Amino acid sequence: MYDVITIGSAFQDVYVFSKKFRIIKDKKAVTGASQTFAFGTKIELDDILFEVGGGATNTANTFKRQGLRVACITRVGNDAAGEEVKRFLDKNNIKAYLVTDQKRRTAHSVIFLNSKGERTILVYRGAAHYFSDNDVNLKLLKNAKWLYISSLAGNLNLLNKIVGYARLHQIKVAINPGKLELTKGSPEKLRRIFKQTDLLLINREEALLCLRTEVSSDKNI
Repeated sequence: MYDVITIGSAFQDVYVFSKKFRIIKDKKAVTGASQTFAFGTKIELDDILFEVGGGATNTANTFKRQGLRVACITRVGNDAAGEEVKRFLDKNNIKAYLVTDQKRRTAHSVIFLNSKGERTILVYRGAAHYFSDNDVNLKLLKNAKWLYISSLAGNLNLLNKIVGYARLHQIKVAINPGKLELTKGSPEKLRRIFKQTDLLLINREEALLCLRTEVSSDKNI
């Protein structure tokens, strides 16, 4: 029996640090600023760090550090990064149920950090972006007290199946939906799914997406 089974993405994160990265004001940028470096040149890095990340793997490791019994269901590619995800989970004594995508690479993020800790992230979602209805063995979920579900690449049919199965077998459910889940599903469909969960984790921006509104009052949200 597991205390928690996490379901969602696995990433190979690459952090790059350089004093050469600059932040400039940019009216055309969504945030009003751009992180820049000279085009067509070789940029010296001060440091580089490789880590395993992703909604399923990060939370699995966090729960394990609390002394819980944890398993992780995620998608990787048939590549070195996928092997690194498996080693990471094995090293931390997290039971890994990996779906290996033979066509796509493991998801990657490249995170540019400047000296002030400000960051820009380049994301390749790869294998993590293609959850299918067959990627989660529902019978396996009976071995869990809790399910923690992060992004399933917008597969609301799979999310609904998992949540429905959990309710049927009295398994508690926490959901931290991704942007794709929130934008693909109608408010009514999302409401039906969320009403079956025990814990919903969303930030303010995601709450606005759920409600299809731009209302500014937190109380109204």
